[in-house]
Amino acid sequence: MSHITDKLRSYSPNSGYSRVMREAADEIERLNDLLIEIGNKAHDASTGPAVSDALWEIRSMAYQE
Repeated sequence: MSHITDKLRSYSPNSGYSRVMREAADEIERLNDLLIEIGNKAHDASTGPAVSDALWEIRSMAYQE
């Protein structure tokens, strides 16, 4: 994910998009961190993978790249 956010942050300060791109990169990172946290909580509460359940599916979705 950092290659995307690094690219967004690399725009020239004179381009006019600099602030917006940095804010977008920050929001992407925040949402990615939230998704990982959701995956971790689902993993801790799940009975999977031995017995698949909805939480295991959420965990799998959260960890997809």
